[in-house]
Amino acid sequence: MWTCSKCKATLEDPFDSCWFCGTKRDGTPPAHPPPADPPPINPPPTPTTDEPGSTPATPTNGCGSAFVKGGCGCLVLFAIIGVLAVLAGAQVHVDVGGLILLFIIGGLIGLVVLFIYNQGRKDAGTHDPHKKPEDENENPK
Repeated sequence: MWTCSKCKATLEDPFDSCWFCGTKRDGTPPAHPPPADPPPINPPPTPTTDEPGSTPATPTNGCGSAFVKGGCGCLVLFAIIGVLAVLAGAQVHVDVGGLILLFIIGGLIGLVVLFIYNQGRKDAGTHDPHKKPEDENENPK
């Protein structure tokens, strides 16, 4: 194992240069340094307008889509279970109020899943794999 002299990344012995910054094992800079600010992988969407003179559309956080997908997912699952019950010989009664309640419950489940997903993305973005935990011997109390 060796440590890059520039970015302090820990690297395996077979590598002759740092995979992160390109610095060679002996400390010489890379032949082609990486760009200072690489372009974002997923740039934010550009607001668009549907009609001339209208207010530009603003990007959303996906809550509406998550609610609809969760609600429709619950309805589809309920329909599959109902078809299987009918094929098994049972009688199924469906009322509109029950379907609406099922859609709302599914939508709330979709919002919870979206929240958990966004928290995971946010937490993953804060982790820096190049930082080592501070050695207690280096910083005496």
